[in-house]
Amino acid sequence: GKASLATPENIAEFEARRADLEKHAAEELALVLALVSIAAMFTASIWVQNVAFVLFVIFWLQGLALLHWLRRAGRLPTVVLAGVYVLTVLLGPLLVTAVGVMGYTDAWFNYRPRIDKK
Repeated sequence: GKASLATPENIAEFEARRADLEKHAAEELALVLALVSIAAMFTASIWVQNVAFVLFVIFWLQGLALLHWLRRAGRLPTVVLAGVYVLTVLLGPLLVTAVGVMGYTDAWFNYRPRIDKK
């Protein structure tokens, strides 16, 4: 008979490699955002500023994903998550920036496994 490629060991190894690749990709994207943001500050180039904005939106979404994960893991009350959305409308750039910074730092420090251990 044929050997199955979908053994528990192969699946576990694949998942470990995928998680490692995701972590490195997030770190590299964070580094690109930092470099593009610095370039956007010192140049008048609109396309560099646009790239920095798009990268920031990615990390803002990462921050929202972290907040949703915290709520699902029972570490953040639903009312707080709802409050973030309501306050985003009221506080606008301040809260969007804070959530974006959460996503950005999550890319570097990978909070989820650290929070799971507690």
